[in-house]
Amino acid sequence: MKFLKFTGTVSIAIVIILASFFSLLFNRHFYSYEFEKQNIALSSEFSNSQYSSYTGQIVHYFFSEKPLYITDIEGNIIEDFFSLREITHMRDVKNVIRTALLILFASFIVSFILILLLKNRRAVFKHAAVCVLIFILFLGTAIIMNFDFTFILLHKILFRNDFWLLPENAVLIQMFPASFFADFALFWGVIVAAVSVSLIFLDIWLGKFFRNKTHLLFL
Repeated sequence: MKFLKFTGTVSIAIVIILASFFSLLFNRHFYSYEFEKQNIALSSEFSNSQYSSYTGQIVHYFFSEKPLYITDIEGNIIEDFFSLREITHMRDVKNVIRTALLILFASFIVSFILILLLKNRRAVFKHAAVCVLIFILFLGTAIIMNFDFTFILLHKILFRNDFWLLPENAVLIQMFPASFFADFALFWGVIVAAVSVSLIFLDIWLGKFFRNKTHLLFL
């Protein structure tokens, strides 16, 4: 039973973390916000509508079997939009994204099954929320103390080559500077923390609710 609770806690924690990641990945408002904040129009000469279209096409590529190419508003392919090195790196990113999606689905299924089997479900959710908050605190501290080191370390862990080392004039660098990923990590952490804290408060509220119901039964 302890093993099932541990597995349930871990799987729910993974669901919270990865579901929050994908919710931000698909959020067009975030890219529009970053376009203005990072002044991407100055470095890339893209308009806001172009940037929104291009980022949307990149995200769609992660879940498509088609090769990476970018089209203009009229649907024409823009030749040589990305360099071969950038395309190779994006293929690696695609593999990481898809692996994360598979882990999310597997964790969701495991969580769903264990929730049906376990009696003390509330405790599992609460423990998962606490674990996620500890993870966010640890990762947030690492990012605040030295973002560049953490950013490079994550790339070395996730990728088995150096194609992620791109020149400063690369289109991907212009579209997604390091400060973009710092904001992504910040927003991701806020979403994850909000979900976790909500689960903890929900557990507290449910505890009070059921205690009051039990008290009324004995009146």
